[in-house]
Amino acid sequence: MVLYKSTMSNGKAKKKILFVCECNSARSQIAEGMLRKLYGHEYDAYSAGIRPGKLDPKAIKVMKEIGVDISLHYAKDLKGYIPFKFDTLALVCDRAAMMCEETPKAKNTLKRGFSDPAVILSADELEPFRKTREEMREWIKTVFG
Repeated sequence: MVLYKSTMSNGKAKKKILFVCECNSARSQIAEGMLRKLYGHEYDAYSAGIRPGKLDPKAIKVMKEIGVDISLHYAKDLKGYIPFKFDTLALVCDRAAMMCEETPKAKNTLKRGFSDPAVILSADELEPFRKTREEMREWIKTVFG
């Protein structure tokens, strides 16, 4: 795994943000895509999971609804990021916050548990993913905007 040093138009280095959830199948992937969409000119976004699973197709669909293509993303193991340093480590699920034994070095750590949209029952199977997406959008605007 390689992390590139990228810069903003003013020559300053972009801040590196790593979003972590349990499986890296929805929440952290949505957060990564959302940060890139909203503030990709200022931040390099990454995501990983404590126990990586598989990217949920419903996460891909709800991000595509807002013009963000995460279809080439895949679930990544947090262990692969241990050697790297980040500006912010953002734990976006409560289980990840409890399960993290070893994490990459980061200047800041944020903990904000979002509900797992994959386990919420709804007549419209995409609705829990949309709700998570919108909650994350507002949180990202508040924290990173």
